[in-house]
Amino acid sequence: MTLGDDCIKIFYNTKGDLTKAPQKTREFLEYIESQIIANKDIETLHQAVTIGNRNEEWRAEFMRQSLWEMDAHEEGRQEGITTGIATGISKGMLKTRIDLIQKKYVKNKTLEQIAEELEEEIFSIQPLYNLVVENPKKTIDELLEILYATKP
Repeated sequence: MTLGDDCIKIFYNTKGDLTKAPQKTREFLEYIESQIIANKDIETLHQAVTIGNRNEEWRAEFMRQSLWEMDAHEEGRQEGITTGIATGISKGMLKTRIDLIQKKYVKNKTLEQIAEELEEEIFSIQPLYNLVVENPKKTIDELLEILYATKP
């Protein structure tokens, strides 16, 4: 996973079933979860962590990195919300157009009449009109599924 910070990060799941993990891996994950020192390697790691935690420069960098990650997460969340809203609006507008075309088609209106009543160019509604004509018994949601399935 690229995080854009030129660091290598390894993510561990300390909550999973550790019974099948090798003993050293299991002991390492138990140390991360509960600070239990089970062997010499973990003792060495614990000492390095303790020294690192006392290093003010390192702690400041760690906090900057954490803040950067939180900002990036929030930015991504906001972008997701914005994209979701735009997609929802677009889909809603498309559903409305299909609904109107469907209602007018049932009243035996021609493509030209429907375009005029919707104040649209024929070429802009013709694909939706054709979809309705080819699938007269489908619901709006079913027509949308067909439409999205045929888009590249």
